[in-house]
Amino acid sequence: MILLLGASGFLGSAVYEKLKVFYPNNFKLTSLSKGLDLTNLNETINYFNKLKPDVIINCASFVGGIQYGEEHSVKLLEYNLMMELSILEACRNSGVKQLINPISNCIYPGDETFFEEDKIWSGDFHNTVESYAFARKMFLIAQRNYNKNQVLNMTNLIFPNMYGPNDHFDEKRSHALGAIIKKSVDYKFNKFVDEKIIIWGSGKPVREWLYVEDAADYIIASVDKKISEPVNIGVGKGISIKELTFLINEILDSKANIVFDLKKNDGAKMKIMNNSKMLDYFKFSPQTSLIDGLKKTINWYLNEKGYSSTI
Repeated sequence: MILLLGASGFLGSAVYEKLKVFYPNNFKLTSLSKGLDLTNLNETINYFNKLKPDVIINCASFVGGIQYGEEHSVKLLEYNLMMELSILEACRNSGVKQLINPISNCIYPGDETFFEEDKIWSGDFHNTVESYAFARKMFLIAQRNYNKNQVLNMTNLIFPNMYGPNDHFDEKRSHALGAIIKKSVDYKFNKFVDEKIIIWGSGKPVREWLYVEDAADYIIASVDKKISEPVNIGVGKGISIKELTFLINEILDSKANIVFDLKKNDGAKMKIMNNSKMLDYFKFSPQTSLIDGLKKTINWYLNEKGYSSTI
């Protein structure tokens, strides 16, 4: 039986939809909103022992964009470490056979631009993501030791920035893409003709974006698969924040006045992932193009906010 943690979140809700298709009678789900506090060790152990799952898909995390990370760095570190330690101990205590962890590519050194798995330990984190990255990187150390000692089959999948339905769409909590969609949609449909769309930073940083349903496909494909090393999951190419902003406004057919706030932090200059190991292990590539994914995401946001229009 599969237990999905963080089922109410952005990635967790996409994985939930896939589980209904591929494992319709063989999964359970939980999250903080559904009553399980993963920062509470005893509560987590008791829950796992009662349910006795074979596989854990761990989509539970406490995360946000650059501004949120800077303002809540201690909270990000503490909450994620407490959750992770509880999950690991509960897995060991209850005899879980496999733990699948989606992990952000912020675990890579801050001065790397092309992320290859053998470079994960070659330098320090970027200072804008240090707390969250440190906490998530702990799973890589756990993977080496738990797998080596045959305590637990752990699968660590490293993802780029994700986007899609159920994402955060606010300036502080979201990643760049969600914030850009919110600002661009609000500008166009509320007709803020005398205002500007202000984008954080210079617009020069390049980011890779993976549609959340494609990410969920790889998580589902990992069930019962033996992968003893961290593996990058992504499209292998990126787009600058400036190009992304113009593309979103082109899709919206918006003539927005776009201004880049150079006083705000850009973060890392470039983050693109080598996906060759992904292709070796899984034999398939992400199926959703950036254009199609943006259209689906924008339409979801329009519907969620009660706009009558679609694009």
